Amino acid sequence: LADCVHQALDRQCPDGITFYNRSIGGKMYSGLFDSQYASYIPWYIGKETTTWIDLVEELNPDLVIFGFGMNDSSTINPFYVKSAIEELQTWSKIPSIVLATPLVPSPTSETFNEGLDGQEGRDMAAGLIRSFANYKNVGLLDFNRKVNMARDGFDILSTSFKKGEYITPISSGPSSIAIGTE
Repeated sequence: LADCVHQALDRQCPDGITFYNRSIGGKMYSGLFDSQYASYIPWYIGKETTTWIDLVEELNPDLVIFGFGMNDSSTINPFYVKSAIEELQTWSKIPSIVLATPLVPSPTSETFNEGLDGQEGRDMAAGLIRSFANYKNVGLLDFNRKVNMARDGFDILSTSFKKGEYITPISSGPSSIAIGTE
């Protein structure tokens, strides 16, 4: 994902940009204020007591893109998303902020072992991230929406709910939703 974003920014900024990839696989929004990362990450060596968010602030960036949600899934906590945005807005140089929704793998992929049900949490995380981008008036890269349109053939933002007969509740992360006849 970082490489794709970097390439897109390079195309849009022909005079050049400095791109720092500070991704850490397996981390969640709740880990932004942690200082317990793997010491094998080259840019983290020697800074094991510094939080991720402080390491990013030291770069003095013009733009910060948060690409979380794959690991947060249905356990995503709005407090951490809100805290991340608000923390950047306290910096002496306030960067532009963009939230990116998580991708959803194709069920035909060899590495897709969760089935479609396993992806519901990522859709839930995407919905929360989408909402916070709108609420906090920050940018949004809605990868989840685009992948769902390509994979499933419909736009999740153009669907609607209608009152119908109650049939059965289905679990969606920590919540349940009712499926009706309409």
